[in-house]
Amino acid sequence: DSLDYFKYLFPYDFKELYEPRIVNSIYFDTENLYLANQNNEGIKNRFKVRIRYYGNHSILNDPILEIKLKKGQIGKKFRFSLERKDLIKYNFQIINLINTDKLPIFISDILLQVKPIVSIKYLRNYYSAINKKYRLTFDRNISFKILNNANIMESIERNAEFNYFNQILEIKYSKLIELNSSLISGSLPVRLSNCSKYIIALNSLGMNII
Repeated sequence: DSLDYFKYLFPYDFKELYEPRIVNSIYFDTENLYLANQNNEGIKNRFKVRIRYYGNHSILNDPILEIKLKKGQIGKKFRFSLERKDLIKYNFQIINLINTDKLPIFISDILLQVKPIVSIKYLRNYYSAINKKYRLTFDRNISFKILNNANIMESIERNAEFNYFNQILEIKYSKLIELNSSLISGSLPVRLSNCSKYIIALNSLGMNII
């Protein structure tokens, strides 16, 4: 049991927040992978664009468009509820699906150029420390697929997948308690690093970024 394993590793007691669930993400980028390269180069002001939904991968139930903006160490997330039928109607051209008035102009300009690139799915467990200062997510059974822009929905349903067998553990905490985070990270028998499933997927699928 993964919860028992975490309790053994960490100095704090953890409890499971929710039942494990399948997480699906569709990542968008430009033709030349502008957003991926910004991430890879560590640009301070950058953002990512994805659609996230849960459960059966091919049903696309209650999709949410997430635009995660990072300015230095400060992050902000814009979220838009979407309709499956509208996604199919516009073949996932998200600029036609949202009101961009809430977004910075530079993001709106990029949204004119983006298209779905890869789809990623995995099984996620959610945990919280008893003191509520730390949260963990544990992802496994991770797989990717390249999306064919001629018909995105058909591509989501039918394309072969590339399985990525590693497991990913994320530690989440507020900036205010960052100095104490070593109590958690120091308990792990692994090396910590930044990790982007989108970048891993691109490289694993042969779509190497610069």
